[in-house]
Amino acid sequence: MPLSRILLLTIVAASPAIAQQPPDSLRLPAVLRIDREKEIALARTAGPPAVADAAEIWVLGARGYEKAVAGTNGYGCIVQRGMGGQSLIPRCDDPSGVETLFPIYQMIETMRADQKTYGDFRRELADAYKTGKLGVPKHGGFSYMYSGDAFFTTNSGQRVAFTPHVMVYWPNCTTTLLGMSKAEHMRGTGLGFIDYGTPECTLVINTPPSTVRRMAEPTPPSAPR
Repeated sequence: MPLSRILLLTIVAASPAIAQQPPDSLRLPAVLRIDREKEIALARTAGPPAVADAAEIWVLGARGYEKAVAGTNGYGCIVQRGMGGQSLIPRCDDPSGVETLFPIYQMIETMRADQKTYGDFRRELADAYKTGKLGVPKHGGFSYMYSGDAFFTTNSGQRVAFTPHVMVYWPNCTTTLLGMSKAEHMRGTGLGFIDYGTPECTLVINTPPSTVRRMAEPTPPSAPR
């Protein structure tokens, strides 16, 4: 399933990286865990080397994300799991994203560890915006999502690969801001919205295949002489 199809699935989503809305009473599913060093390498595939090599890197610990590598350029790279817990979605966010979006990913994983429900998370998220605990990303903020090793896991368990793209923060977005009256008008434009109409909304812009980054394959052992 191409990214354009994922965008159509997520265009009315009300929370990060999830396509359909599970019932409020359903407990947040278990999370997919990977080796720490692999997670660091995977997080770095989200951005071009000049960005990712100087960014701080976050990895998933026992009760949420932990900073594993210090950075120097203000960007942060992280591997989202999504609310469903079984996706691997590397992204490198600018300072605005690190400040306003990383706390949401942290909230999801902390609540997952506490065996909370989807409804618990949605209420906590809404309350955090209302009380000012969470801020809205700056319009025009920026994220890289170049990883060719990323995948989104649907509610049916299907793993869907991403195509490379960048995302521009566009809080509370609407299609009219693009001069369009319907979401369907975005088909074939190379554009899409994720988390449509919410404070976390981002405008997705597809990039050429040459921008794809992957984790380095281990060098095979030499044959005995």
